[in-house]
Amino acid sequence: MSVNVNRSVSDQFYRYKMPRLIAKVEGKGNGIKTVIVNMVDVAKALNRPPTYPTKYFGCELGAQTQFD
Repeated sequence: MSVNVNRSVSDQFYRYKMPRLIAKVEGKGNGIKTVIVNMVDVAKALNRPPTYPTKYFGCELGAQTQFD
């Protein structure tokens, strides 16, 4: 399932699309972390290296990020 990059456009044939984020929560208690499973696919759709959107999430959320 793809979503439009510009969410204000509801056209299903809109040119700029990216896959929907798939997040997975790992760990329990204080060691909990969220993994975005398809970050490479999302970055490829945005024509950026995968480290760029990962860094963006870290800055916007005020969280530590790691890309493997």
